[in-house]
Amino acid sequence: MNAPQPNYTEIGAVVFTAGFQVQGTLHVLGTLQTFVNDDQKPTLTVFGAEALGLEPTNPAARLTQQELIVNKRSIQIIGFPTAPPQGSLTLLARSESLVMYTDKYAVAAKFHMGPDSRVADFAESSLQQFLVASEAKIYPLYPTRPGLFSASSTVLIHKNAIRMYHPG
Repeated sequence: MNAPQPNYTEIGAVVFTAGFQVQGTLHVLGTLQTFVNDDQKPTLTVFGAEALGLEPTNPAARLTQQELIVNKRSIQIIGFPTAPPQGSLTLLARSESLVMYTDKYAVAAKFHMGPDSRVADFAESSLQQFLVASEAKIYPLYPTRPGLFSASSTVLIHKNAIRMYHPG
């Protein structure tokens, strides 16, 4: 007898690692913010995945898989081709325009933080793995193959991938 499948919401996403852009859908249980920040789940599965090896010298130029499992520690950015469903992310009222740098990308966006947060340490002091930003533009810091996803109304940035940032 088949076990019932849990209810999930399909959300289109683009996952950036140091070497790949993976586009497909996430099967989100509960709210998106809680789902991606769950410390008990070290991976995200991207369904209907199309992966692009970003560096021109990467021999894995393109691949498609029904399911591609990505380690959360390797994720630098998660972008969304369309806005995530209402209520799936909490955008704190205060936002600051910043440019954040990972090893491979620069992200210019409005980063959402608490009213008493200091810009200098809000990212590191966050209890969540992924920080929420809106009105984002993503810029590669190295030559890439064509097809890079470059703008999103909302992104999530892994706080451990952040190397530096400044007002933007």
